[in-house]
Amino acid sequence: MIATRRAQVATYVERRARRPLDYIDWLPPQHRWLSSAAPVKLYRAGNQALGKTTAGLGEVIYRCLGSHPLIEVPSRPIEAWVICATWQQSLAIQQKLWDLLPKDLIDPRVRFDPKNGFHANNPLVEFLNGSIIRFKTTKQGGLNLSSASIDVALFDEPPTSPRIFGELLKRTMKAGDGVVLLTLTPVNAPTEWLKRITLENPETGDAPLVADYHARLVAENLIPVGRSEPLRLKDGTPCDADWVAHVIRNTLPHEVPVVCHGEWEMSVEGNIFSAYNESMRLEVLPDLEYEIRFGTDHGHGGNFEEYALLVGVDNSERHPSIYAIDEYTTDGETTTDQDAEAILELCHRNHIPWKALARAYGDRVYAGKQGKRLGKKSNQKLMRALALLMGLASYKQLRPQIRTVKRGEGHGAGSVQHGIEYLHESMVGGRFFVSARCPRLHESLLKWDGRDDEWKHAIDTLRYSLDDLIFDKRKRRNRGAIYMYG
Repeated sequence: MIATRRAQVATYVERRARRPLDYIDWLPPQHRWLSSAAPVKLYRAGNQALGKTTAGLGEVIYRCLGSHPLIEVPSRPIEAWVICATWQQSLAIQQKLWDLLPKDLIDPRVRFDPKNGFHANNPLVEFLNGSIIRFKTTKQGGLNLSSASIDVALFDEPPTSPRIFGELLKRTMKAGDGVVLLTLTPVNAPTEWLKRITLENPETGDAPLVADYHARLVAENLIPVGRSEPLRLKDGTPCDADWVAHVIRNTLPHEVPVVCHGEWEMSVEGNIFSAYNESMRLEVLPDLEYEIRFGTDHGHGGNFEEYALLVGVDNSERHPSIYAIDEYTTDGETTTDQDAEAILELCHRNHIPWKALARAYGDRVYAGKQGKRLGKKSNQKLMRALALLMGLASYKQLRPQIRTVKRGEGHGAGSVQHGIEYLHESMVGGRFFVSARCPRLHESLLKWDGRDDEWKHAIDTLRYSLDDLIFDKRKRRNRGAIYMYG
């Protein structure tokens, strides 16, 4: 009996690994979208929870097989394109596709590895029936539309332009029964044009070009069709109303409409850090072992105004707690020499020698308003001035060095957003505090509404001081410079 049971389990595991798509319990919004036979259809929802990419790739696989469990599809071999914004995004989608593919129905020569996907130069998957899936990117010329005629196009993020969308629409329409699929959250690209073509024309009454299936993050959307219990996370947590409330509570309020619910627009009313309040402002900081950090921003607008900040990080718990200790701010322009003197005074009055700092970060070279050639400020100039005041022979002897906050991978267009999300989560988690010695930062946290204005200056500096914590996925800690403040 036990041997029979083991054999049944082994058979089930083998079948599930071979045909994973057959064992997916679709969520209600996924099921509604998959059941649509519209030639252009959009599955619009927030990030992660409602399985947009899984539904999109599932539809592509069904059509490649010529067999769909919910609608009629052509039985002939087809060519499908999965269009991504970048190669990095493409690799993540390729991994998801590999996890869903029926391994016994694809060409045995198809190989996948996490580093290069299906192939770095020409990633594709070929099915035994002749169908093909190709991955294309819209950046760096990865999307060559010349003479292309395809059957299925899947955009997993908002198309980067109406032109690209229009071109792919024409290519799929050549097949007569081609389709364009979109599975996305309305972020990372302009989407007003896309929103317009999901609406009925009020003047002519024409039906919308795109069938829009919108799903909000609510508990009922997380219970698979035919089931009575919600999905569970890998750790067993049920995705119920309490979990939904937790996700929303830990999302920046102005982002909730889009990031959680897949709405077209974010809320822009009020300050960004709505979780920050007067209770987080402390007259006296607790006596703890802090990892002391320094951040500075060399200018705002067209002026050489400096803002510098000392921040303490308490690493005694699983998640670090942030304590803004003291600040240096100017009402007008200053020279680098003046800034260096004031920064050393900032350290001195808090009994923190420069060498006790665990990290020091500054902004990129700042040259003031365009056309204003009165000089420039930079981290190197500031280090030279600090070294001279400390009696060092060279700024290269200064420890720690002031690192320039990174740009590029992980620090590009979304770096500000990533940083404020980190700060927001710390505030919601009760792990963020500001000393009464930081009135400028305190006021900025209460007033900044996301614009590039006077209040952003201090917020940027705060982000800089925590740069490695915000962007290092491994959350490495520099334990070499611990200072007891108090």
